[in-house]
Amino acid sequence: MTPADLEALADRVEALSGPDRELDAAIFKAIGAPVPFQFMNKVVALSWDARENCYFAPIGDMRVRYEVPAYSASLDAAMTLVPNNCGFVLHNPVGKKPSVALQFGDEGFPSPKTVDGWGDYSSGATPALALTAACLRALAKDKQDG
Repeated sequence: MTPADLEALADRVEALSGPDRELDAAIFKAIGAPVPFQFMNKVVALSWDARENCYFAPIGDMRVRYEVPAYSASLDAAMTLVPNNCGFVLHNPVGKKPSVALQFGDEGFPSPKTVDGWGDYSSGATPALALTAACLRALAKDKQDG
């Protein structure tokens, strides 16, 4: 997935008015479908099932369903996208769209009242959407830089 593809996903997230499971699946695929690669001492190989909109892992005679995290609906799921060594500030003012600013570094993170110098802001209809878009933009920037 190229930085431009990740930016396009972030744009789509920012345009949403609520959760979207198809976009969650696109994000999951874009970031490499991070799942545990071993289960019961067996190597797990996931296969995408477009009809079911999820992944399946064959484990012996079983077929284990692996659901895509609900990045667009859950702040907890969105937080799993925050890159290592990165802090964020979430602004959720009454009557306005929530927004998120991310910053990389070890030097510590300023309080939400002093966000000058933080990275680009992303916004969304909900805090989960704002954080998801910001993380996608950070991942795109990281790919571009590195």
